[in-house]
Amino acid sequence: MLVKEHSFKFHVGGKIHPVIVEELISHGEKWREKFRAKVSISTFESRVFYGSTPEEAAEQVVRYYLSRINVRPIDQRSLYQVQLRRETG
Repeated sequence: MLVKEHSFKFHVGGKIHPVIVEELISHGEKWREKFRAKVSISTFESRVFYGSTPEEAAEQVVRYYLSRINVRPIDQRSLYQVQLRRETG
């Protein structure tokens, strides 16, 4: 399987959280969508989020994170628009 990585980061409460989104290049494995982001919740648990674009997969991670820290849905969208950034270079 060949994947390409897309790096994002988002800021919440003064902390920077990196998000790595993988793009499926060669089809040795079957994914639900072309892009996915894996998140470790604890030592024993992780989640995988899929999207049709790397930004969509990263947004799923941000929404999940914000739901776990009890940020109201109206705040989630505005925080995402301002704070989620694709890393370059």
